[in-house]
Formats: sequence, structure tokens, C-alpha cells
Amino acid sequence: MITKDNLRELLLSLGFVKDTTNINDVMTRRFSENDTQISVDFSTNQIIYPKEIKIERATTLNFSDNENFVVLECVCRLLKIGYHPSNIVLEPKTPGGREDGNYYGHILITGNDGANIIIPNEEIRKCWLKWHNFDENPLSLAGAMGAYQGGYDWLMELRTYLDANFEFVRSYLAEHLPEVVFRIPDATYLGWVDIGAYVDKEEDLPLLFAEKAGVLLEGGNMFVQNSDTYIRLNVACPRSVLEEGMRRICGLLGNAVK
Repeated sequence: MITKDNLRELLLSLGFVKDTTNINDVMTRRFSENDTQISVDFSTNQIIYPKEIKIERATTLNFSDNENFVVLECVCRLLKIGYHPSNIVLEPKTPGGREDGNYYGHILITGNDGANIIIPNEEIRKCWLKWHNFDENPLSLAGAMGAYQGGYDWLMELRTYLDANFEFVRSYLAEHLPEVVFRIPDATYLGWVDIGAYVDKEEDLPLLFAEKAGVLLEGGNMFVQNSDTYIRLNVACPRSVLEEGMRRICGLLGNAVK
């Protein structure tokens, strides 16, 4: 169990360091993935989250409950893998509870419309269903249940296959398009590739690859700002399909060096 007594040990394992610029006893962890930081002040027993994180109840910001340290660890790991602080809600409330008329959760990740929600408490589950509507796809629901009940071996094989696909993309790009910027991601089956050395910033990338290479992909500016020269690759496919797609992409860009 994480308590105040072993909290420093946890923070060190998460990459926190002593903040020498602060007169209080503070440990801080910076996250280069989203240019933000979390601080823990042992002088005031406060957890200081990025201002972009929405906090619906301040009790999660102090040392009053050991659960707050579990939440802290979860938030650190979410930021480490690239979640933006603005997509994190702490102590999210749902109407219907006995305390001030609301139920409170621990962490909510917004923007995950297709996420799975597991609520063991029957009373809270009934309240959640009362206030939230779900348009469930029967095939997706059956697939999710099957994955939880017997998908471990399949998942392990899939992860190995996806890792190999990402390594193929990395080496293929290094050989055929050495000016691209690409890093194998820590999670998911989607890779981001900056092809700014080969295309103009104003180029409609999905249209370019559809018309000139017969490849359907998505441009980075469909998701975030300052990503006009990025494309998003889905490597969750058979290697033969991936090889053909990379051959077409590199064949087009190889003749389009600016």
C-alpha cells in the first residue's frame, strides 16, 4: 500500500527529483511528452497537478487519503505515455450520490467514446446508466467480452507482431526516406511520421496519397495542431499489406524531394 511514509520512494521510482528552486520540501517530475509537470509538497501535504487537469473535488490534492497517492501514480503514467492533461478529470462527479448529491470517481479520461467502463458497485452502475446513453455495437460488445475472458494469449502474440511491424516501418523509412522523423510509439498500433522534408506544409496529404499512391491514410492536422506535415500510419495489418503500403508511400515521396 502506498502511504505518506513510503511516498518518497514511489516518487523516486516515477522520476521525481527534489526541487532545489523551492524553499519548501518539494519533489517535481517534468513530462517532456506534453511539456508539463507535477509537484508534491511535503511541507504543506499538497499534490500540485498541471492547471489543465480538471479537478472536480479538491480532496484529491492532499495527503488525507492513501487513494490519492494511487491516483497520483496513475496520472503520472498517463502523462508519461502521452495523454494530454486537458483530457484528464480527477474526482469526476455523477449525480445521485448521498454526499452533496453526487457520486465521485477517481480518474476520467475524456475523449474515449469507445472506452470500456467497468463498475462493480451495482448502485453506482445503475446511476451511471441512468445518466449516460450508450449506442452499443453487438459485435464490438461480444468481441470485448471475448477478449477479457480468453484473449491473453492472442494479445501477447499480437503485441509481438505489432512490435515487429513497427520495427519494419522504422528500418524501411531509414533506408528509403532518411529525412523523415519517426519514433516507435510506447503504445497503440498507430505511428506518426513527419514527412516535412518531402512535402509542402500546405499539401493535402490524405488526398495526395489517395490519388498518387493509392494509399488511404490520415494527416496529422486531423487530430492536433502544428502537425501539417505528419501522417498517421496504422500498422495493425498483415505484414504483406504493410510492405505494399510502405513501398507505395516511399515510392511517391522518393521522387518528391523538395
